[in-house]
Amino acid sequence: QKYVVLDVDAGDEGGLMGAPAASKQHTVPAKYVIALPTSEPTAYSHYNEFKAGSSVLALYPDTTCFYKAYVATPPSQSNP
Repeated sequence: QKYVVLDVDAGDEGGLMGAPAASKQHTVPAKYVIALPTSEPTAYSHYNEFKAGSSVLALYPDTTCFYKAYVATPPSQSNP
């Protein structure tokens, strides 16, 4: 099973004469497609957060790029 996905950042460089470039299409196995949550929980607990040391993908600030990271402190243990 595969998904056909469009890279929404593929058009950032712009096309000919400043026109927007076309999105780049990729075909990827279903196991490489993960739905991201659309909202943040109102409260965190061990039921809905990653434990310290968990391997995660985190979003670079002000970008659409993810990087591999490890949880240092989960939200329920952070100071407000």
